[in-house]
Amino acid sequence: MTPFDFDTCARATNDITILMGRVNELMERWPPAQNGHGCLAHPEQVLSDLQEAQQAIGAALATMGRTTFPTRADYEAAQRQAREKTLRHGRSS
Repeated sequence: MTPFDFDTCARATNDITILMGRVNELMERWPPAQNGHGCLAHPEQVLSDLQEAQQAIGAALATMGRTTFPTRADYEAAQRQAREKTLRHGRSS
């Protein structure tokens, strides 16, 4: 039995994709507008965007941390096991 579950990994991947999509949307606003003095024209919006991006990144990192994703070696082992099972049952592909 493998230490990961493909359905759990797929859900986590979807969650991370949504979260990072939001971060990308927020970062598309960069560089922020400046006033005639070279200062942020809307610092409260910049602060809000950065805080929201930080929260989304934190949530994505938390999802990564609690999810065991398969590695290339895991995929190769699963394929090997499937081939061996097929051979044991007398079928070939």
